[in-house]
Amino acid sequence: MTPFAVISVSETHEKTAIAGPAVYPREAIQDPELTYSAPPEVTAATGVDVLCHSVEGYISTVATPLVDAMAERAIGLVGRSLPAAVADGGNAEARRDMMLADCFAGYVLSQTGGNIMHALEHPMSGHHPDIAHGAGLASLIVGWARMMWERDTAKFAFIARALGVTEHDDTAAASLAPEALQSLLDTVGLSIGLRDLGIAEDMLTTLVDDALRYMGGAVGKTLGGASRADLHDLLRASY
Repeated sequence: MTPFAVISVSETHEKTAIAGPAVYPREAIQDPELTYSAPPEVTAATGVDVLCHSVEGYISTVATPLVDAMAERAIGLVGRSLPAAVADGGNAEARRDMMLADCFAGYVLSQTGGNIMHALEHPMSGHHPDIAHGAGLASLIVGWARMMWERDTAKFAFIARALGVTEHDDTAAASLAPEALQSLLDTVGLSIGLRDLGIAEDMLTTLVDDALRYMGGAVGKTLGGASRADLHDLLRASY
């Protein structure tokens, strides 16, 4: 569904990507039944990755009306069905919803690429290959929302409502997006920080350096911009 292939270089601890039209598959067959046996922790981590693909493209300098429509559909499906898929891997409706969400999120990712969360997570799992990509993103998403929600209150209000917030005022709803994301992580067992992933505090500067060195394109699409200090602050808030 996307034009990206991730490449890990063990010698330099880089986890970067190549991209281009040739990477797209000729056919993509999405069969939810093939996911029934995935364990809860894999379901949770991959589901959070779907959510991050969606919200990062949605809250991006390169978002378009089509991206927004696809992202909103994906976010809504994740909010509705990820907890159910984690609780019962054989839940056919939840598995179908999550696979459909992944399709919508794949379109978003193909058009916008990653953003600040992916820019920081790639160095995290580049240095620690045992970290599941979605778990790394889970450690960042609440801090990301706290950093970003005031930059687009209408879109963060949508995210919050898709995750169960009932507040009618957009600004009030948007301010609750971090709390709504935290609640989702609590439900699926991924309320974690960088410390829980085994990342030492003295590694944070290296992660920022790596993000700026080879994931700078993703950092540059952060709505409102992201400085070196912003990256440090997000990592510290997520520790």
